[in-house]
Amino acid sequence: MVLAFFSCSSITVEPEQVESPIVEEPVIIEEQVVPDDVIIEVVPVVKEEKKAEPPVEKKPEKQEHPAPDVQGRWNLVSFEKKGVAQKISDAYITVAELLIGSYRISGFSGVNTFSGNIKANGQGNIVHSKIQLDTKKNLPADKKQFERDLIFALTNADRLELEEILRISDSKHEIVLEFKH
Repeated sequence: MVLAFFSCSSITVEPEQVESPIVEEPVIIEEQVVPDDVIIEVVPVVKEEKKAEPPVEKKPEKQEHPAPDVQGRWNLVSFEKKGVAQKISDAYITVAELLIGSYRISGFSGVNTFSGNIKANGQGNIVHSKIQLDTKKNLPADKKQFERDLIFALTNADRLELEEILRISDSKHEIVLEFKH
């Protein structure tokens, strides 16, 4: 919006575009014949800026520790696949807590090493698991299959329980790994 103030003087105002850094949109003044004794002063009208609302603070979700004693080295003592006990190798995992419910896993499959991360919620449910195998040595077929099954089990597990043993399993209990300190 443009306001015009008049005084006495005669001029002709040609159409032009008035721009101001204060006004958001350019304003067009239409052609008008004004007497000589009229003085025109163009004053841009400043639009009120909307005040930004303060950001809403999100309360952090309450996270419980799924297993307070899960850290440390755990030796594999039992491995079941679809209810059948598997021949196990001299395997172990080492668990280090990064944040509450977030763990760094490293281990040994009997020949090669592996590492990755596991995140669990307060009820012991694993919500994310990513394990990578660091293959350096070729294995006989039976040990290679055990290594694949172990990495598959750790990657696809969705349950972490700790009593006297650390049990990592899937929800259907088709894969169950048991470890002892």
